[in-house]
Amino acid sequence: MSNQNASAILKLIVEEGPQARAGSIPELRLAVSRFYEGFATPMRLALQDIHLDGLPGRWIGATEAEPHRTVLFFHGGGYSTGSASDHQDLCARLSAASGARVLSIDYRLAPENPFPAAVEDCLAACIWLLERGVPPKRLALAGISSGASLVVATLLGLRDLGRALPAGAVCMSPVADLAFPGESMRANQGLDWLAPQRLEAIRANYLAGADPANPLASPIKADLRGLPPLLIQAGGHEIMRDDIRALADKAGAAGVDLTYEEAPEMFHGWQLFASRLAEGEAAIARAGDYIKKLIP
Repeated sequence: MSNQNASAILKLIVEEGPQARAGSIPELRLAVSRFYEGFATPMRLALQDIHLDGLPGRWIGATEAEPHRTVLFFHGGGYSTGSASDHQDLCARLSAASGARVLSIDYRLAPENPFPAAVEDCLAACIWLLERGVPPKRLALAGISSGASLVVATLLGLRDLGRALPAGAVCMSPVADLAFPGESMRANQGLDWLAPQRLEAIRANYLAGADPANPLASPIKADLRGLPPLLIQAGGHEIMRDDIRALADKAGAAGVDLTYEEAPEMFHGWQLFASRLAEGEAAIARAGDYIKKLIP
């Protein structure tokens, strides 16, 4: 890897990150939160914890946020870890870049709540906002990793219910296909902090025997026609890069207004490390500009 800073952060993740201390699911969740929060930078924010008919969420607003522009955000963590709290830095940066207030939710996690619980929660959160007066044209969805997959599942759910769709969505390093068929699974091993065995554990915990070809679990299997504009971001060194490319290709072929970005040498979820990685900050800035175009 020619990018020495990215290489150093990748080495830190591999050697000192949560996966290096793999234990029980509760221990892993705590380790994930502590690790991500260690990359956070203090910012002036307006924060408000709320409950959406029992579903925990947090409003996160930078000083640049405007009330007419809303982003509903779904955190990453392989469907089993992650939270609104440990993704707050990413949401704060996205709020500053987009000028939008961000609502980040704590959807139910596997294995206690396997598929489709997370999908149900994310869809319910979006409907909650729409039914409380947020106009669809003033709403965008965003997510990272598993949360980006949940973004697509939520859009599919809204479409199939005949609901008005948000203005568009941002998908950062989405989990596109839980069968993980891409050639980059082999070619990018060692260039990403994710490994095939970790992805297999994610699939087993989340699906609990459900079919990985279910479109709400693997968006690559979905009929994507009629979805609103999408920005999909992938890292060139992601182990799931080829699956993300295939999702982008399928969305474009289905007539979706698609913007696809691939950041050279970046690993999975590099946007989470924006405090120390210029490429992460740049990706968030582009996502913010995209949201501003969706919601002027």
